[in-house]
Amino acid sequence: MQHTKCANAANSNDIEASVSDCDAQQAECNAAAGGGNAKRFLTRKARRTALGARQNQALDFNGCNLAIEFGAGNDGRKEDSFVPVDSATFNHGSALNIKVISDFICQQAANKCDLGDAEVAACDEANQLAQGTANGKAQASADAFNEALGFA
Repeated sequence: MQHTKCANAANSNDIEASVSDCDAQQAECNAAAGGGNAKRFLTRKARRTALGARQNQALDFNGCNLAIEFGAGNDGRKEDSFVPVDSATFNHGSALNIKVISDFICQQAANKCDLGDAEVAACDEANQLAQGTANGKAQASADAFNEALGFA
């Protein structure tokens, strides 16, 4: 089903991918399926392709802002760090690796924002993508997470 959705999105230019990218994604997924968690074996491009196909569906975060900010001065730090943009909903201190913040947001968002399955899955996929971008330790990681969820 994912391959068909991906190929349809690629053919209609709804995502920046080709059908051959969808084929590669399916081959990786099939190969990984025999070894447990298929999601961790997807390449960054394959995850972006899957996210692009998912983003064509309307995601509703019920007014919650799941975005992550990266910069200096968070919690008095001298080095750049990650924090939730919406610190009222996602009350967490800063972290040097996006994984700490993105895991927290995705775990809390389902209950705090009353998210549906599609939104939870999109958050989890954005989380994986962010961790694989710039080793989860740079502005590009926050950008990847935010853009994948539509918080650019």
